[in-house]
Amino acid sequence: MLDTISLYQSGKNGSDFNINFKEFGSLVSKTGQINSYQNNFTLSDKDKRNIFIKCDLNNNYVLATFSIPKLLYGNSLNNIQVKDKDEVLNILTGRLKGILDADFQNWNVSRLDISKNVQVQNEVSEYLTALKKAYDVTKGRYQLSIIKDETLTVSNKSRRFVIYDKIKEELDNKEISRSEAKEFGNILRFEIQHKKAKHIETSFKRKYLFDELFTEKNFIEFNKFQLSFFDKFFCNNGKYEMFIQDIALTELIMLNYSKRNLGKNFLLKKEFENKEFDRGYLQKVLKPFMSKQAVNKTIKDIERLFRLGNTTVIDVIEELRYKLVA
Repeated sequence: MLDTISLYQSGKNGSDFNINFKEFGSLVSKTGQINSYQNNFTLSDKDKRNIFIKCDLNNNYVLATFSIPKLLYGNSLNNIQVKDKDEVLNILTGRLKGILDADFQNWNVSRLDISKNVQVQNEVSEYLTALKKAYDVTKGRYQLSIIKDETLTVSNKSRRFVIYDKIKEELDNKEISRSEAKEFGNILRFEIQHKKAKHIETSFKRKYLFDELFTEKNFIEFNKFQLSFFDKFFCNNGKYEMFIQDIALTELIMLNYSKRNLGKNFLLKKEFENKEFDRGYLQKVLKPFMSKQAVNKTIKDIERLFRLGNTTVIDVIEELRYKLVA
């Protein structure tokens, strides 16, 4: 439910917090004046669980930014629960002991990323394709951007709603191995990012201390907020019949294959007639005509179209919405 947050505390060193400047690098002005100190602190030498600390001397504040699930698990593939608060606080204060000693639970939250990892049956790209089709283009105040078939972003000045392939991101960042990725399966990530305290207040009509984030009531509110945006962008505010579109099999074939690939089209048609995907049968049929590598690639293409052809946009929306509510 929670991912990256920033904790903010105004004040001066020695009274509102105790910071050891020897542990930090400094940013110096042209006149030689030190404007701020900052550094990234990890839990171990080879760890990527960063806690970024910045102390601004001109404006008299300290900022601590970190990913809650990464602090706990080393990755962002686990959904955070209310009971995790004490462990997060213990890790934070333990790692920063002698570096930044402070009462973090009473610090203000100035960044808040609300997230949920949804395990889906098929490849994440298929869900993003369906969500793109379902997006309500009348939401003119928001900008829609798509990076290939990996990330879909809807944003305005206050917040960013990001949907993406979480497993691919974790692999790209080398935070999990390929064997671990197989264990997690396919994970579609829903994330709403608030980068400033005023944006958090705009969304929830209040400010938060770190200690106040971890309550059942707030987790329910965060989930409702996430769901309301899903409905607004992809469900026409809940009126599903207004955006239902079948993913037409014929359209998929025309877009993906030329006349030279009639063999693939024929085998795809056979699979639909059988109403289930039979990999072994396809391997036997294709083996005399192409290499093993080509057979595997062809079967993968046919399997993807088979799944897409059996799925409608409404099927995808209903599956994701059900899991967001759960």
